[in-house]
Amino acid sequence: MPAGKPGDHPVTDVVVHGSEAFGVPVDALIRRLDQRGLWASAIAWEWLYERYWDYREAQQHGDQTQARRVLDHVAGCLSEEARRLDAE
Repeated sequence: MPAGKPGDHPVTDVVVHGSEAFGVPVDALIRRLDQRGLWASAIAWEWLYERYWDYREAQQHGDQTQARRVLDHVAGCLSEEARRLDAE
């Protein structure tokens, strides 16, 4: 798990430091799921970390279509997880 300093991991950047990682809609979902304890799983941390770098790489290469695909995928997965947790 990351040490929790700014820039260590997109989850801690969003939920601990109030920074932006993916943008408002996705970051809001991350905060919402953090309140439900989703990030206790190392798998969830790793998955989001990998998606973050997919997103950043697409942005750096100027591929806005791919960056949007990554954001849409992350938002869809996080939204589904939020719906699942709300149903419990």
